[in-house]
Amino acid sequence: MSLDADTGVPPWIVGGGLCACSLLCAILAARRARTSGSETLYWIGLAAVLLFLALDEPFNLHRPFRMLRRVFDPGGSSTANFLLAALIGGAAFALIFARFLLRQPPRCRNAMIAGVALYFSGLAGGKILSLFGKTLGMTMDPQIVESARLLLKLVGVACCLFALTALIRQRPEHRLP
Repeated sequence: MSLDADTGVPPWIVGGGLCACSLLCAILAARRARTSGSETLYWIGLAAVLLFLALDEPFNLHRPFRMLRRVFDPGGSSTANFLLAALIGGAAFALIFARFLLRQPPRCRNAMIAGVALYFSGLAGGKILSLFGKTLGMTMDPQIVESARLLLKLVGVACCLFALTALIRQRPEHRLP
């Protein structure tokens, strides 16, 4: 059993948590479709995104897209470009789901926002720390950086699980039989 942050047990734990979040979103989508039909597409979209992230954790599905780096980043400043792409993707996600999130109960909404922010901070955290370290001429201990990234992702997934289970408990139309 390896505890290496990229190839061992941690990606499977994070992936399992994301898979559970995806399943809860799919259940919520089915419940919404049965009752009012509103928000169903949002829940399906969220379930799909979470499922991709869940599978990406242990299987690194994003790696084939690295070939695009050579096309869009011939100079090799991949850290800055990664952060820019993450910001653009995050902003697009926020714009698409903002109205949906605002309709959720405050406690659940805040936990979802915190969970997403923590998870994506864990994804980009290593890049940010390495960029910050290079700017200051410092070398960051890779084990500390990976541990911090993993912790942020795990806490983010836990917040999302809390939000989704709280939502199921709060709204009668979302309760499981």
